[in-house]
Parts: sequence; structure tokens; C-alpha cells
Amino acid sequence: MRLDVRHDPVECPPEPLSERVQRIVHLRTASRVENLRVDVQGRDVILTGVAPTYYVKQLATHAALDEIGHCTLTNDIDVR
Repeated sequence: MRLDVRHDPVECPPEPLSERVQRIVHLRTASRVENLRVDVQGRDVILTGVAPTYYVKQLATHAALDEIGHCTLTNDIDVR
């Protein structure tokens, strides 16, 4: 027995890079970066905010790098 399912494709608008990066950084750091901001300027991605430890800043870096492809990353997150 063959079942043909037909559906009309629904296009979802792509999530902007800044939102994707912000979401993944929040997930991987358990939201430990306060006032996280992700700015995209051309092919440059800039992270700012405040992390409690250098380790959390590193987690943010690696999370962002996984999302940005061939863009460059500047991590300006402060550690306090």
C-alpha cells in the first residue's frame, strides 16, 4: 500500500544571524552572559556583555563560532 502525502511548502523566514548567535550562546552558557549583545556588521560578528568567568566567555566564543560560518568573530565580553 502506498501513501502519497502532498503538502504545500511553507516558507519560514530565515532567522537573522545575530538572533541565531544570541540564542546558541544563551543555550550553551546557560544564560550566564549578562546583557549579551550580538552585532553583525558585514561579515564581522561582535559579542558584548558580562560573563562571570573566563570559561563562560570561552563557551560563548565556541558557540558563536559554530554558528557564524566564514564570518569573523570579535568577543568583547567582559569577565567580572
